[in-house]
Amino acid sequence: MARALDPWIANRFVNGVIVVTPSEHMERAKRIIRDCLLDGLDGIELKVVQGGSTRAESVLNGLDALPLSCKVVAVHDAARPFVSPHAIERVIAGARRHGAAILALPVSNTLKRQAGKQMEVGSTVSRTGLWEAQTPQVFHRSLLHRAFKEAGTKGLEFTDDSSLVEAMGVKPVLVRGERTNIKVTNQEDRLLAEALTMIMDSSLNVDRGEPGYGLSGLRVGFGFDTHEFKDDRPLVLGGVRIRENRGLIGHSDADVLTHAIIDALLGAAGIGDIGEMFPDTDPAYSGANSIELLERVIEMPGLAEATILNIDAVIVAEEPKLAPFRREMEEKLGNAFGSRHPKVSVKATTTEGMGFTGRREGIAALVTLLAWMPKAVTQE
Repeated sequence: MARALDPWIANRFVNGVIVVTPSEHMERAKRIIRDCLLDGLDGIELKVVQGGSTRAESVLNGLDALPLSCKVVAVHDAARPFVSPHAIERVIAGARRHGAAILALPVSNTLKRQAGKQMEVGSTVSRTGLWEAQTPQVFHRSLLHRAFKEAGTKGLEFTDDSSLVEAMGVKPVLVRGERTNIKVTNQEDRLLAEALTMIMDSSLNVDRGEPGYGLSGLRVGFGFDTHEFKDDRPLVLGGVRIRENRGLIGHSDADVLTHAIIDALLGAAGIGDIGEMFPDTDPAYSGANSIELLERVIEMPGLAEATILNIDAVIVAEEPKLAPFRREMEEKLGNAFGSRHPKVSVKATTTEGMGFTGRREGIAALVTLLAWMPKAVTQE
């Protein structure tokens, strides 16, 4: 929601924003607005009102919350967080001149009409003159209010606000929209939205001469750890018990791979290292499960808001053979991130008998990762 608010609260054509949200999200919406005000975005009035059971009821609740001085109103979907301030200004200008205007794009793909239940093509539909509606859709306030009242009286339902006005015989003007003004409705849209966030934020901040949080919000983390072998201890790597009778010395479970990942995460966020976070002088971490420590680190301020794009790990050990455990380690480590599951790659190699690992004295792990940190974390 915060991203959807951005192009409105900094717009010279906008005097106020009404956020309409379901009752269960009211407090969260208020917190987001308070954060916007704390960030200095206090040039306009921001208000939260409760939505209704239908889109029409929600828009009416928003209209009723507007001050009497408001003459032109824009209705926008929060699910379209990438509309530009320039597009907003153009569609508002169109509504001021003509009474009603909507952002839209001419249909560029060939359209097919389905026939029957077998998903067969019944016909090809001419795309000439067809436009795909977007939001915002902007109207003289009195016109939109009257359209909703008439629709309610007649029991009419429509998929967008423009349709209500059209039913009164008013023809909104089409204002060319933007391809980037996507509607985020499914997982594929979410992935595209994440990519657009990085690209658009980076170019926006470069234009403003500000410290960026888009592409410049990418952070590389590096982690390295070693542990010495010890008999009568289990060997745990990446949260997986490899064997029971010869493990590694450590204050915790001595999971050298997970420790290297923790250090890489802390390094990417610039918030210290594993020794500071979980000192071996603290009895609370004696025998600790390193995957649980990893989960705690993931939720720390500075990392809870981050997206970990990939983790690439190398275990250096002359023995035991680790190939049979690679996939299980990758899955265990990835699951520690919950729904933010990154791509995890675990590889194993030897040093051909050289060094302490070659002499079978211990195991080393090296990790690199790529993370994207949002503005709140990375901006100076």
